[in-house]
Amino acid sequence: MQTPDDLQKIWQTQTSYVPSEKEVKALWRKNLWNQWGYVALDVITWLAVIWFFPKMVTNELHIMQQIWLYTFLGLGFVYTIYFNWLRRFSFRFNVQTMDYLNLLTQQKQSDLTIARTSKKLIVFMTLAFFIWYPIFAYVKELSMHEFLISMLKSSVFLAVVGGLVYWWAHWFQNSSQRFLDKLANMRDLQTKSE
Repeated sequence: MQTPDDLQKIWQTQTSYVPSEKEVKALWRKNLWNQWGYVALDVITWLAVIWFFPKMVTNELHIMQQIWLYTFLGLGFVYTIYFNWLRRFSFRFNVQTMDYLNLLTQQKQSDLTIARTSKKLIVFMTLAFFIWYPIFAYVKELSMHEFLISMLKSSVFLAVVGGLVYWWAHWFQNSSQRFLDKLANMRDLQTKSE
């Protein structure tokens, strides 16, 4: 039978994994590139909106369509600024290993907020559309046939686009949570080694 001293010797001789500064910096660089990719995607999207906006807004649009368009663009602009503000933790340089871990943790917590907010926005905009569209059809005096056909087309579009965005947000949320758990484990190992 082993004595407590023997067990302590065995425990002390075990090697433990401690994340190296190189590993942590590699995670940081990968996260930095991902965040810059999201910022670039935001910029490209808004450049496309600015380019297409004059073509979208014509005198042929009904006032209800203009209200929907401006509301959608306004919300999109506000949330683009908010999401980029949440990404601010990724854009810091010249930090120590523990600071990398802390900043990565803050960024992944912000990523969770981005994912949850994106999912809520998709649900909100879908519900808002299904409340707004019948009012629009009534004001524009669409026939029942026109209303049902256009509602069907819009529903399919919302299901595809909204479903893809919701799926991406769900995947992003799960991915960020797994990364956050990995960072917590790395931080624990880092503090135990010191």
